Amino acid sequence: MNFEKLRNFPSVAVIGPGSTGLSVLRFWQKRGPESTQLTLIGPGDPRNWEIGQLKNVRLLTQEDPELERSSFSMVVISPGVDPRQNWVQELRKKADCFLGDVELASWFVNRPLVCLTGSNGKTTTTTLLSDLCKSMGLKVFTGGNIGVPVLDLFESAESFDLVLWELSSFQLETAKHLHPHMAGILNLTPTHMERYDCEEDYFQAKWKIQSKMTDRDFLLLPMSGEGLENLKVEKTRAKLIESNSNRYQDFLDRFDFSQMLVL
Repeated sequence: MNFEKLRNFPSVAVIGPGSTGLSVLRFWQKRGPESTQLTLIGPGDPRNWEIGQLKNVRLLTQEDPELERSSFSMVVISPGVDPRQNWVQELRKKADCFLGDVELASWFVNRPLVCLTGSNGKTTTTTLLSDLCKSMGLKVFTGGNIGVPVLDLFESAESFDLVLWELSSFQLETAKHLHPHMAGILNLTPTHMERYDCEEDYFQAKWKIQSKMTDRDFLLLPMSGEGLENLKVEKTRAKLIESNSNRYQDFLDRFDFSQMLVL
């Protein structure tokens, strides 16, 4: 796997000292050039951040005046951080590249990729789907909103047959080049409205899951339900698989792995 692209970003800021942010730093220290200058930005006192064994990382609180004088070639924002905050917007303006961990990981995935999103039932369905794949003898990396950061894929020396991600609307906001071979939107109900200015913004964040799919890919959608009328379903390039139920098993039954694994 070629990580040469990372050499284009000599200074990287990671926003959010939680599990996602720490996974980004681990990824850079394992796969990026040793010369990369890494900065972790978060709220409160950095001495209270649990960063484990990470070394050679500059720690900056988001209230630090030094942040206003700083610029970075790449800024990676954790999904739990609201990008509408003024200090985040200022960093975004000065950065050559502003993205989340899902977008960063998508640059390097070289296995069939399945992504699931929805307002409810994502974790249940992802877990069942992962178990189903494993029962077929496949080696599956399962990550994303299910609790395992997507970039942990590149920490493992194991070779996987399939990559399966559960993705939230927050993770999809910054995913510009994400290209699943198969994706599913389980259902849509307005949630997290404290993060979005309107319901339309939330629905469009979910709809980004299919933006780079082609006519060789498969998109699973419910035939009806709240929020679907907000999506321009006719404009997707993916092959549509419609489900007449929002029950998780119905979605699972309609995933045709024989189609996907020959990609």
